[in-house]
Amino acid sequence: MVDLLTVWCCPICRGRLAVEARDTRLACVRCGTPFEMFAGIPDLRVARPSWVNVDTDREAALRLERDTRGMALESVVRRVFSNQEHRTDAEVDYRVRQVVASPARLRRQVHGWLRDVALIPGYVDLGCGPGLLLAASADDGVSGIGIDASLEWLVVARRMIEAHGGRATLCAALCEALPIPDASAPAIASLDVIEHCGDQRRHLREIDRIAAPGSSFALATPNRFSVSAEPHVGVWGVGWLPARWQERYVRMRSGKPYEYVRLLSVPGLKRLMKRETHFDGRFIVPRIADEEIALFAERRAKIARAYNRVAELRMLRWPLFAIAPFFRFIGVRRGDASRRAAPMPADVAVPLRRGDDARAPQRTPVPSPRRDPAQPPAPRGD
Repeated sequence: MVDLLTVWCCPICRGRLAVEARDTRLACVRCGTPFEMFAGIPDLRVARPSWVNVDTDREAALRLERDTRGMALESVVRRVFSNQEHRTDAEVDYRVRQVVASPARLRRQVHGWLRDVALIPGYVDLGCGPGLLLAASADDGVSGIGIDASLEWLVVARRMIEAHGGRATLCAALCEALPIPDASAPAIASLDVIEHCGDQRRHLREIDRIAAPGSSFALATPNRFSVSAEPHVGVWGVGWLPARWQERYVRMRSGKPYEYVRLLSVPGLKRLMKRETHFDGRFIVPRIADEEIALFAERRAKIARAYNRVAELRMLRWPLFAIAPFFRFIGVRRGDASRRAAPMPADVAVPLRRGDDARAPQRTPVPSPRRDPAQPPAPRGD
């Protein structure tokens, strides 16, 4: 509990947290706001747009913790996917294998483009989902901090990290209201998260706020203008349409909901980064991992291998930024003398209580995204 209190702060006023109610609840010593704990994980979410139904998520987390004690990790992951109504048996089998194998596949990234983040003790993994990156770091003896909007996936993350010999430091929170003190994070990862944020500008401002001077930041996200199918729904051409038409188009083509996803292009993210952060860095178009290609159908695998060959040609890398399936950013926080630490706006005023639904707040600046938190970052390339 001591570690928990020194890591987290109040997401509303950033005051210090204290334990009360027999270690089942935390309270801010500055503003007095109480926060509950579920399955031993602090719930520091506040009332903002999110893809999570809070009550349903809390009940699912408690049920998963209770019903899977003593079960193998694979069985725990399978239990989560099996309870998702839209999953077929084949999809459940595929996703379970993908998630369980992802920490091993991620080690190449941990020792590659993510080495200045995932090998830094105490780094923050935003949108950690089932803890895949944290587990991969644990294989190298490095412990990080995980934050996700879903308590249910955090229960899985704890089991995943411990299975790889790590120590889990986790909490439920939203990426636009991080419960981390100013300038305290030694490194930050945000992999496949920003496209699911209700307020992308605020997400970047929060990353900039918590980053210590000189800390590294890694971001990965799908490309809005990719010539491949939209990765969340498998529909072609979604990003080329105006944002207000995308949901209707996806429903017409696939019958799937799409009101909770908003992809970015490289120029779009560059503008946001320049306006909202103090990070200097570079964008990368990565190859598609051979391990991931092995899971593709034959036609898709041929296209992926052809893409990798093109990505290796230096003269064609810049055009790929426009049409590549995904891209990355890796940068370092400048040590500005006049550091910005903006106060939390008034629309983040209360923690989530029982009966609250974060998907239907009184104020919704942009559509709140629906995210599959188990999507591993490993398939995003080598």
